[in-house]
Amino acid sequence: MRPALSRTALAALAALTLCNAARADSGGEPPVVARVWWTGALSTVPGLPPGLLSLPANWSAPLRADDELGFGGAGPSLLTNDIAALGVRSLMFDGSRAYTLAGRSLQVSGGIVNRSGARQTISAAVQASGTGRRTWDGGDAGLSLTMAGSLDQQLRVLRSDVRVDGRLNLVRRSARAGDSAAVQLTLASSRLHTPGGATLEGGLVPALVTLYDSQWSGGGVTLGGAGQPVSVQLELSRWQADSLALRAGAAITLKRSELTVGRLTGAGGIDWISGVITVDSDLQLGAIAPTVTVDRDRQLYVHGTLTIHTGERAIMTGKSLLQARELRLAGGVLQAGVLGGNTPLLSGHGQWLGRVAGATGINASGGLLRLGDPAQAGAVDLTGTLTLAAGARVQLDSLDLARLGSRTVLAGDNQLAAANGMALGDGDQLTAGNGGRLQGALVNDGLVLTRRSQGGAGLLVLDGEVSGSGRFDGAFSFLAGASPGAARGNGLGNLTFGGSELWLGPQSRLTLDITAGPDGWTGDRLTGIGRLHAGGELLLRFHGVTPTDGDGWQALGFAQLDGAFSRISVQGLDGWRVDTPQLLASGRVSISPVPEPGAAGLMLLGLGVVIGLGPWCRRRAAITTAARPSASWRTR
Repeated sequence: MRPALSRTALAALAALTLCNAARADSGGEPPVVARVWWTGALSTVPGLPPGLLSLPANWSAPLRADDELGFGGAGPSLLTNDIAALGVRSLMFDGSRAYTLAGRSLQVSGGIVNRSGARQTISAAVQASGTGRRTWDGGDAGLSLTMAGSLDQQLRVLRSDVRVDGRLNLVRRSARAGDSAAVQLTLASSRLHTPGGATLEGGLVPALVTLYDSQWSGGGVTLGGAGQPVSVQLELSRWQADSLALRAGAAITLKRSELTVGRLTGAGGIDWISGVITVDSDLQLGAIAPTVTVDRDRQLYVHGTLTIHTGERAIMTGKSLLQARELRLAGGVLQAGVLGGNTPLLSGHGQWLGRVAGATGINASGGLLRLGDPAQAGAVDLTGTLTLAAGARVQLDSLDLARLGSRTVLAGDNQLAAANGMALGDGDQLTAGNGGRLQGALVNDGLVLTRRSQGGAGLLVLDGEVSGSGRFDGAFSFLAGASPGAARGNGLGNLTFGGSELWLGPQSRLTLDITAGPDGWTGDRLTGIGRLHAGGELLLRFHGVTPTDGDGWQALGFAQLDGAFSRISVQGLDGWRVDTPQLLASGRVSISPVPEPGAAGLMLLGLGVVIGLGPWCRRRAAITTAARPSASWRTR
């Protein structure tokens, strides 16, 4: 899952680093030239362990404070420091013999260099004492050291493995005359092990850890929080820590490197130029930076929940570059495309900006969640689930229809909005647990189901026009009306209601298209309505129909009709009229010609219209109340 660093690149960078470092330090640190050599002339003394470093007979000359000691090939391989502390200026290894310097501690004020053909080991804790810069260089064969935990000067480690005894501390707490340089630990082609963790504070001066072609592993690390700024810089390196806490003044630079932590906390401070960040637990995006970009140069793996808070933004420019068990928006912005199975769940409120597609499950909660991009066609194309917790709102932004996934659930008092409409595909289901509102047109080719909890309204209000050939089961209010068939009523369709109660709003328009079929009329239908509360306009559009007596079409199927349409309009047939009594009684559309009246007939017709308008007007008066749920529905 994580790409390996190129060994060719590592070697090239290491060689360049070593050359540059050598040139930079050539004038500040004298080369290690041993004055006194280990001879092993008296390797044992009765009653004492062999190879005691303090025995004068084992050295080519008397030891002096701050001597430069050399080990060249004689005596035993295991040498023990038998006093509390041995203080020397420097250590040098030559020849082909492998030594192990054991004991309690060594005070080394200068450098350590391995010029031998064997790997050398210093298991006694080396305390880098004194002032100035020093180098520990493992040479071609390498060097293994144990380092005392405290460092208050500058140390460069080359081609060595360093294990810290205790907790690593980079801090200067007392002033030194004429020494204001930062505390620095630099590693090139080396390994740093801090099993006891690390605390990098800086103190009176800044603190800096730099890794080139190196690895750092160990316990928990705390950066910053007191004194001067503290920074860690990695290039072509790997850093693994049980935990990493970034406090005030902390800064990390990652360049073609890998950072793996069990837990990452803090308020940002990571300059992520390139590489991989892996967090084995939950992560707050702001712990990295307020804005984080993942692309082919930066990859983020979160084995828990990644949370993006208000004012934070995660930008993803490619698939599979951001992986998390769950993405949680807490007011922030995810600017990304398809997440798919790499991030199976997104929750919360905020904005997912971009093309929202794939099988990612989405749980909206806590406020408004915006999905998609209003300037992009196909910006919302879900195949997974979309769940709205009680009170949550979701805005679907797309230049065209927003496509819902296999299951959409409104827990209660929810708003699901789409400026350019939403579509529910064949086999997909939308469930409103206790009412709610759909804002924007709906193309329903699946199943829309409402359920009512005790004391709840259980009514789903649809603000936009409804089309499609799907099913509705429950209680619904169509404020804008319906036009069965494909999107926007193109073609013919049948909207089925499983004994549902349906309100048509006073400003709605129910459009039904009727055409001639091989066996008579055919067209749009609304069937299976338990109780229809009529309202608004009924528009009947005829296409290629030549009526004859007895022709008709069962356009509406209902068990009970309340209210009345404010207007019944006919298009496509001139000089014909709808048999309104039959339509309102049975839902069957049939028409008859309008007779040409004479002068007397016109007077009688006019009188009949006036007389007939009495009950018609009374029925219109019921439209306003019928467009809303009746009191009986709300109390049942």
